[in-house]
Amino acid sequence: MRDRGSRPAGLVVGLVGGIGAGKSEVARRLASRGAWIFDADEAAKEILADPRRAAAVEKDLGVRIRAAGRIDRRAIAARVFEDPEALARLEARIHPEVRRRAERMAAAFRRDRDARILVLDVPLLLEAGFDDLCDTIAWVEAPRAARLRRVRAERGWTPSDLARRERRQWPLARKRARAELRIRNAGDRRALEKEVKRFIARLEAGAMTVR
Repeated sequence: MRDRGSRPAGLVVGLVGGIGAGKSEVARRLASRGAWIFDADEAAKEILADPRRAAAVEKDLGVRIRAAGRIDRRAIAARVFEDPEALARLEARIHPEVRRRAERMAAAFRRDRDARILVLDVPLLLEAGFDDLCDTIAWVEAPRAARLRRVRAERGWTPSDLARRERRQWPLARKRARAELRIRNAGDRRALEKEVKRFIARLEAGAMTVR
């Protein structure tokens, strides 16, 4: 994280949490209240929309990743999940450009005197080293049961699917220990809206620890 001794009025907040914690939903609600959002998944989609890049990834992975003119994210996930070398090749193609886009947005944000919050919604934010762009890290807290409901409904995952994928990431306790802020998201929409309101109010009041 950046040295807060020289930080500007605006804050760059990195979101972390367990799989299915609802980080993107939190980001959307923060956006509705004026926050800037850097969505790494959306950036990756835009990058792969370039036919030349998509063709290069297909060559690297040895599988088709385009179907009916769209990127087949399931095909990519199936190819790289159990193959660290394939994952490394994919990341080498995509991550540098995602990083450059994040840096450009962060620079623009810091030049804008009226901007208050920039949220980095980046999967594996800590593992990928994006925390060096952040002023602070926010932990999106959600019970395992709520996270399992989300991934079952949105991705068709079983409990064992969730467990397998979590083993490929930093342990939850390690991520939580890196965060100074917390946003609870147990699944109730009204409660989350209140939590986001509280979170923004505390940030704008200068509170650097929201528990």
